[in-house]
Amino acid sequence: MTPAAALPAHSARPAAARIASVTHFAARPLRFAAALESVGHLVPQSPWSGRVQSVFARACNIACGELLLTIGTRAVGNGPTTLVLARDGGDLRDRFAVGERVEARDRWIRSAHVEFDLASARVWRAAGRAALLPSAEIDARVRLVRARLEARRAAQPNVLDHQAAGVAVALADACAALDLALADAQLDRLIGWGEGLTPAGDDFIVGLLAGLDALARGDAERLSFRGAFAMQVAARLHRTTPIAAHALRLAAAGAWSARIDRLLAALCCSDDERDPEAALNDLLALGATSGADTASGIVAALCAWSRAPSPAEAA
Repeated sequence: MTPAAALPAHSARPAAARIASVTHFAARPLRFAAALESVGHLVPQSPWSGRVQSVFARACNIACGELLLTIGTRAVGNGPTTLVLARDGGDLRDRFAVGERVEARDRWIRSAHVEFDLASARVWRAAGRAALLPSAEIDARVRLVRARLEARRAAQPNVLDHQAAGVAVALADACAALDLALADAQLDRLIGWGEGLTPAGDDFIVGLLAGLDALARGDAERLSFRGAFAMQVAARLHRTTPIAAHALRLAAAGAWSARIDRLLAALCCSDDERDPEAALNDLLALGATSGADTASGIVAALCAWSRAPSPAEAA
């Protein structure tokens, strides 16, 4: 598995370019200024620059090298490459334009009409994982979450409930058997399958990688499978949308959003039996079906590896 620290960061530009940029900043009229509450741990340190890749009411995506940085409201939530505003920024489509330049320098992030203060922002990273619950307890929690998830999916079905259903099951079975060749064949079909900015097949794979990561610890065979599977995913990023490719790249490197991390902890580590339902609700609030598709991948992975003893346990 590629470590999260190996993800690329932007390097500094020449001094002349930096001086010109500072002068340009001073000449720009600002329409909106706000502080940032948190910054994901994979956001490059200043200075960096990028361009707006896409913008929505509550989130603006900035292409910065191979990373896609997201400036968003608290509703977006924390993530490894997310910068969360300390207060409501209004409709971000009024603040940013696709293609415009965004630059970070010292304690500021600026574009043509916005200025964000980094001075008081905390660095967000996923909390260290506590000890795993017994396999029987994990399985019991997963079954409860799966029942709720199935009810939700019945009301809002997509390709994972129809054409891609068999492929998703076959991929989970390949993980259970540690069959890399079978997993590879299913990936060829599933990546990029579905509509929208993050196709359902990609959301499922993100959840699957997160679930496998949660139960791979301390087991050499599972860790080896998970690492090789992540490499297979990373080799196919060109087959999907830029936003989905970014999420898959992060997941392959063991990094994902706070919503995903919270559900994993609630299912695998928490002493509080009420946590899984609250964590599932939080993830389901993500997009129209993206949260449900991601949760389905998590459930598939945990079902595959929690029901039977790991190779190490069997030995």
